[in-house]
Amino acid sequence: RFLHLKSHHQIETLIVESEPVRDCLLQNGFPAERISLLPNFTEIHGSWEDIGRYNERHYKPGENIVLFVGRASYEKGMDHLVEAMSMVPKPWRLVLVTGGEYLKTAREKIRSLGLEASVEIPGVLSYEMTRAWYARADVVAFPSVWIESFGLVGLEAMANGKPVVAYRTGGIPEWMEDGRTGWLVPLKDTKALASRIHELLKDPEKARAMGRSGYERVVRLYNKRVYVDGLLGIYRTAISKRSRAGSAG
Repeated sequence: RFLHLKSHHQIETLIVESEPVRDCLLQNGFPAERISLLPNFTEIHGSWEDIGRYNERHYKPGENIVLFVGRASYEKGMDHLVEAMSMVPKPWRLVLVTGGEYLKTAREKIRSLGLEASVEIPGVLSYEMTRAWYARADVVAFPSVWIESFGLVGLEAMANGKPVVAYRTGGIPEWMEDGRTGWLVPLKDTKALASRIHELLKDPEKARAMGRSGYERVVRLYNKRVYVDGLLGIYRTAISKRSRAGSAG
């Protein structure tokens, strides 16, 4: 880790995804002028009407699907979500698109709460297969319990017209508009997580409105063109700085 940190100190410009990551670098002695903020982007699959047609082909009213997408690890908070779902009135289905060693712990939690019949674990899927699950979902849950550097799954969910319920941590509040594209709840507050998920399951119109607001936000701020333009600008600035330093030397 020390050698990794030392090598990073020799880099002209460090690109970070969110302000919390920038703050972490500042705390580790990196000068502010060598840090560039560039949020992530995600693919956008056509107009809002295109998204609607795709979702209609997969969505089944009444399934009440709550979707989790991400690796099976402690910091992603999957066991928090399982606990929260035990407080949500049925019927609902929890779908975990995930894989990894921590899945064993999550399965034990599911069994201990008697939720086996309500939880489906299709495993690690391609993006196209995952996108079909986004289409079927009513809500996408993002219960990370660490300082999430950004949270690309949230952008994917919004790009597919789905509302997100997430813990307020790390870079998540930078792309999430609380109350507009989904809900932010206090970190590790499973009761609040359950309450917001339940609220969207019982109000499909609200869920759809939030999903559309999320889609519009991604189209405006987190598309490939915005990202590439920002990245090229950062590279040009870094090259210019290195060239000036070389000339001065």
